[in-house]
Amino acid sequence: MHLKFLRSKFGVTYFMLILFMLYLATMLPVAYSEISERELYKVQANIPPKGAAEYNIAVDKSSYIVFRISLIAAEDLSKAISINLLRDHEEYTQYYCIKGVNNVYGWSRLKPGNYRLIISNSIEKTIPVYGYILLFRSYDPRLPRLINEKIYGVKDSPVPVGIADYGVYIDKETNQLVCYRYLTKEVVGIAYINKLDGYSVNPYNKDRKLGELSLQLNLIVEARTLDGKLHTLWIQNIYVLKNYSNALYYRIDDEVQNITVFGRNIIDPHAVSGRGKVAPYEGALVYQYYDENWKPLSKPFKPTLLLLYVKVNGNKIYFAHGYFVNENDYFYEVQGEVALTGYKDLNIVVDGCNFIGKPLDMELVIGGRDANYRLFVVNNIDMRLALLIKNTTWVSPPATWTIGTSPIEKALNVASDLDHPIVARLTKGEPKAKQLWSKDVSSKVSLPKLELYIVRFFNGDIKHTCYANYCYRRIKS
Repeated sequence: MHLKFLRSKFGVTYFMLILFMLYLATMLPVAYSEISERELYKVQANIPPKGAAEYNIAVDKSSYIVFRISLIAAEDLSKAISINLLRDHEEYTQYYCIKGVNNVYGWSRLKPGNYRLIISNSIEKTIPVYGYILLFRSYDPRLPRLINEKIYGVKDSPVPVGIADYGVYIDKETNQLVCYRYLTKEVVGIAYINKLDGYSVNPYNKDRKLGELSLQLNLIVEARTLDGKLHTLWIQNIYVLKNYSNALYYRIDDEVQNITVFGRNIIDPHAVSGRGKVAPYEGALVYQYYDENWKPLSKPFKPTLLLLYVKVNGNKIYFAHGYFVNENDYFYEVQGEVALTGYKDLNIVVDGCNFIGKPLDMELVIGGRDANYRLFVVNNIDMRLALLIKNTTWVSPPATWTIGTSPIEKALNVASDLDHPIVARLTKGEPKAKQLWSKDVSSKVSLPKLELYIVRFFNGDIKHTCYANYCYRRIKS
């Protein structure tokens, strides 16, 4: 059964809320706060017949390397390319390499020493390649981490805070990091807002403040072009919220970016259609839809339930947003569709075993309003977040963490912790990068099952439903 937000031509509103029932095993919180510099090596070469391209990498302390190489060819030549890693002129076998259609990527933990990464061509034909090699010092890039940077003289570490699935978890028996990968077609994020007070700050002028923040559902979508090449898209489904004069307002901001290679790729304006438009952003072109005007959620401020929903199907991405305020307000449907010309086989992906410069993760987090007002400073907050994915039935992510890393919008003075078995609670405090829960899954084990209990609200019906410990009813308006 699919989650749908529909309004019929007769004005009948169908509203579905989600009741969670799942008991998880004992959670193992693990904190990670260290961060240091990284090095980027760009790969762009024409590898001659039976030849090779080499890249020298000096490692002075334990580091982590990831690489992704794309082949520029009409036919699949991935079998003709091989990757070798040498340490001090000897073969280094402790690395992983995966091949796709004209794509090769891999990763390894490196000990101190001098390395050579060699890209070899085994056929009698020149093969153009491009991509990158990233060297991370002292930390595993798949793990969430605090940023340890000062903003306006504040020593705390601002990060996007909430609930995130990185495709990695800490095995509670071995205390080792384990990665997993899965695909899904639908994701829903839920936020229950009981208290909200704070402001976003412009980093270019610290005196400029706005009483606004963003609630973001950030996803990675893999899509194939019609000729079979795999592209990676970053999807943002966003509420911008404002608590003004004891009333809560919102705007919607949906974005699609191409991040197939490190950094941003350009979205072809002719390859995407929807209610939004393709616009320039920091040297790239991104698809964006946003509300020009604020819309009221509640006046005066009341506890509010918000939903963010993304579904992919064929070559389309569907966005939906909804709210439910107390018992006298109803679900408001805002649903958009983005069609991608020249793409097929879209899948939402979480993959902790791969890394392309941005984690292939899933995040439901809060932060500053936008790129201009990047930091949200919390005065007071009480918010609960839940994240569900579609796997035949609706299930919770296998493992989740308390902070995100993808968006540049960050939050200060807010912490995420476990409130219910699969619900994160945001309160005022100091952020910590820790594991909320883990089912100790692996890529060979199916995702945990969580039944989704649906309550439909038809015209004129009075029914009750509960989210966590909070119950609501909808009455005919």
